[in-house]
Amino acid sequence: MAEQLRDLQRQHPTRFSVVHSLTRPPADWTGLQGRGSVQMARLALPPPRRANVQQPPQAGMQHPPQAGMQQPPQAGMQAPPHGNSRHLQEPSLQNSRTGGTGIERRQATSSPNSSNASTLEASTTDRLYTNSADPEQREMHPSSLGKTMIFVCGRDGFVSTWAGPRTRSFHQDGTSLKAQGPLSGILEQSGYSAEEVYKY
Repeated sequence: MAEQLRDLQRQHPTRFSVVHSLTRPPADWTGLQGRGSVQMARLALPPPRRANVQQPPQAGMQHPPQAGMQQPPQAGMQAPPHGNSRHLQEPSLQNSRTGGTGIERRQATSSPNSSNASTLEASTTDRLYTNSADPEQREMHPSSLGKTMIFVCGRDGFVSTWAGPRTRSFHQDGTSLKAQGPLSGILEQSGYSAEEVYKY
């Protein structure tokens, strides 16, 4: 998946970019650090639709800019524009865990060399697309204008950290299916509602 993300960045440099966040970075690492936080979610993901957002923790997250990349918005700055899609990726355990995101310019967070990764992808559609002359843009966002959806996919720990644990529903025939479970974790703390998050 890491190579696919790099391909997307090469093919769509104005709409997709990748940001890496490592928990055990090398000494020369200049990117994001940590498994995720409310602050990281606010820097990288499209904003939630609701207004009751908790305040982010003050400590724990570092975010020096990467070369060649637009810096994330700082405190007091206007949030990035809508019309975005973002991608968050976690690598295998022998690598460092990562968090990430992708936004028009999609901004994403991922492991630099991850081939076995968990992902969190978010997209939001811009109301300006309603008047777009580009038919491809209208087809991409037919009925969800102005809405945000976060897709979380990965190991149980990754999903639980960002969106709360998945649950199981059991049937009389003995089979069980994974269910969404209540929203919690970083995304809930960041102000997203259950309707804006889907856990794979």
